[in-house]
Amino acid sequence: MEKKQIAVQDYALVNSKYKLSSSEIKFVMLSISKIDSVKDLNFRDEYIIPISEISTAFQTEQNYKQLRAFAKSLMSKPVTIETADGWEIYNFFSRVKYVEGEGAFRVQMHKELKPYLLELQKNFVQTDLKYIMHMTSQYAVRLYQLLKQYQKIGGRDFILAELQDTLQIPKSMYIFNNFKTKVLDIAIEQINEYTDLKVKYDVKKLGRKVNEICFSIKTKEKSEIQTSQLFQVEVTELPKIVSLVKGIYGFKNCDNFYTPFADGSFNLEKEDGTKMHFKSEKQLEFFAKNPDKF
Repeated sequence: MEKKQIAVQDYALVNSKYKLSSSEIKFVMLSISKIDSVKDLNFRDEYIIPISEISTAFQTEQNYKQLRAFAKSLMSKPVTIETADGWEIYNFFSRVKYVEGEGAFRVQMHKELKPYLLELQKNFVQTDLKYIMHMTSQYAVRLYQLLKQYQKIGGRDFILAELQDTLQIPKSMYIFNNFKTKVLDIAIEQINEYTDLKVKYDVKKLGRKVNEICFSIKTKEKSEIQTSQLFQVEVTELPKIVSLVKGIYGFKNCDNFYTPFADGSFNLEKEDGTKMHFKSEKQLEFFAKNPDKF
């Protein structure tokens, strides 16, 4: 993503309960980033999400069958929002449409989400999408947004059971050791690696059981931030990659064949227009020598 993309949400939506995969959360955030949260008086009839942006966000190419399955899964998962007098349940979208040949999704936001996404002047969280696109844990994306709300305060405390409910974790993760190793520690690691926040946590016990999670939140210096935002590199600066690709049948070898990411990974475009993602030059070297094992 070369231009800045910001998803703006009311506090109530940030703290809502939903169970989406990391790819589904990223798609929702991509869609929300298309909204002008201050100037829009109503949702547009549809917002366009190019497949190229989805491929960048997911770090993988998606075929027609996968896109259909993805849309069906997304439309089957509701979001629960707590209100002053109870709760409300919606889907993020009232429609997800794909037109073959356009190379894009056309989505319509659920009209009942208007108070949480439009005309926001206060009590909102801004999520810069470049900080979440390399996260592989859906819980990392959710926890980042929950902590971002309290960035200026410098900390946020949760009753353990309430945090687990908000994240909509499976029942097996309610055992604290499972929650710690499979949810919490992975989320903290990815937040600290990819985002503008530096986070750590302590626990408080009630008797022998963990009852509360207390997070400390610091804002990184600009020099500390490593993001997944795309940047352009001239092919002439990449003699090793160019020489490797020359020996691999089916890959392009021109000025636009290479799309690097700030974490050192990159996409290489093939002659048929598809792309392959490599985590490092070392992985590309392995592929060049052992294409059948990749």
